[in-house]
Amino acid sequence: MFTNKKIFGAAIAIVLASILATIALYVWQFGTHLSTKQDEWAGFGDYFGGVLNPVFALLAFFGLLWSIQKQGAEFRDSLQLLQRQTTSAEDQVKALREERTLDDLLHVVKELDSRIERVLDIVITTQGPIVLTVREMKSEAQRLKRTPSGPPSPAYRNFVDIAKRPGSVVEAHVRELTYLVQKTCEFLEAYAALQPWLISPTLRYYAEKCSDLMDMVEDVGNPPIGTRGFFASIAGN
Repeated sequence: MFTNKKIFGAAIAIVLASILATIALYVWQFGTHLSTKQDEWAGFGDYFGGVLNPVFALLAFFGLLWSIQKQGAEFRDSLQLLQRQTTSAEDQVKALREERTLDDLLHVVKELDSRIERVLDIVITTQGPIVLTVREMKSEAQRLKRTPSGPPSPAYRNFVDIAKRPGSVVEAHVRELTYLVQKTCEFLEAYAALQPWLISPTLRYYAEKCSDLMDMVEDVGNPPIGTRGFFASIAGN
């Protein structure tokens, strides 16, 4: 591509060559004698202007075309730069929006986890000095899952029986726990959908905690289909 200096140099060379060629042609035709007659100088001026004016006009026309073409190229470059800047700004806004959404989702998941912990610490029965909470029932459900041939403890058998009775206090706690697990699954799915290329430690941590609850939740309730599979797929990665 020609630079501005090369184009300017070429224009000067054409101008000088045109002037020299015009003078050389006149000298070749009429000699080098300097006339003292005004009309001959006037004729020389007409000749000089008549030959060079079209050349200069043509050069000026080409210069105008070149200037228009250059301005068009600069405008296209500016437009492309503006488009890249706009795209970059949109990407940054999108990234910030996704980051804010992830923070909001994580905040909700933390709140749900806090509520789950409170439910797990609820006392369901006392047998002398022994205090049983929902958390102990969760551990018993996990034990039975690992050793299905072993009989369930009387406490867990009574817990499951009462938890299935509509209106009982235990049933209300279990229903709330099932709801919280379901909502945690929904928000973790939304969290994972925003970053499908990465299973974050935070996502895995909460998925593992909920996965540990599924044995008991399935014994006493009817969680949505696919809940256990989702938690397992995240916790297993």
